[in-house]
Amino acid sequence: MFKHRHIPPEQVIAAEPYTALAQIYDQVMNHVDYDHWARHLIRLARLHGVEPRTVLDVSCGTGTLCREFQSRGFRVLGCDASLPMVKIAAAFRSSRAAIPYWCTAMDRVAIRTPVELVLSSYDSMNYLLEPQQWQSAFQRLHELLVPGGLFIFDISTLRNSTETFADYVHQEEFAEGSYRRTSLFDAERNIQYNYFEIELSSAPGCLYKEVHSQSIRALAQVEDFIALSPFTLLGQYANFTLRPGSERAERVHFVLKKGRETCM
Repeated sequence: MFKHRHIPPEQVIAAEPYTALAQIYDQVMNHVDYDHWARHLIRLARLHGVEPRTVLDVSCGTGTLCREFQSRGFRVLGCDASLPMVKIAAAFRSSRAAIPYWCTAMDRVAIRTPVELVLSSYDSMNYLLEPQQWQSAFQRLHELLVPGGLFIFDISTLRNSTETFADYVHQEEFAEGSYRRTSLFDAERNIQYNYFEIELSSAPGCLYKEVHSQSIRALAQVEDFIALSPFTLLGQYANFTLRPGSERAERVHFVLKKGRETCM
């Protein structure tokens, strides 16, 4: 399956996160039920009284979740900090109107007209390694919403790192290439490291290595970040349910509002 042992050192390439991986990302994520993900996010928005017309995904990746929302009749905008991922999203062709995509960091997003719902999915917020990055992102995203609009994001939890990805190895092969992922959790620094070794059919004889680092924070720390932001925390939910988020969950969705309201 994965045959990098024959690749000479001069053809091993250190790459930024989501550069080589972008080329096979949709195959790597083939197990993800994006339909279920979109339905859950819509349910959370409606639960808190928002029926969005326009949705902005600020960590859109290759655009799969954006397309799920578009198929449900929403106007959709997508941006991501990874240019290779955005290029793949923009290259997708369908019979529907083209979704606007662009490359930008989460704390630098700019749009002409505020929206009702901003999303950041699949633990993209965990890539914000420093507290100031959280505050900068919150400040910017707050500006992009109409009064009463929502920002919904999820995080991967400490339990997910300590029980699932503390010492994890997985590899797959596709027509487009192959990869091996080795995941290690630094419990002292609460950093999740995901090491990808990638071979692409479009670049035979080369081995790309990417290191992805995520800060895995306790829920209480995320709540503290939110308390310092202009947002109001409406609720947090465990594992794609409406049960309250807790450290027992592997993933927790947070729902934030632009405006003041009693937390659920």
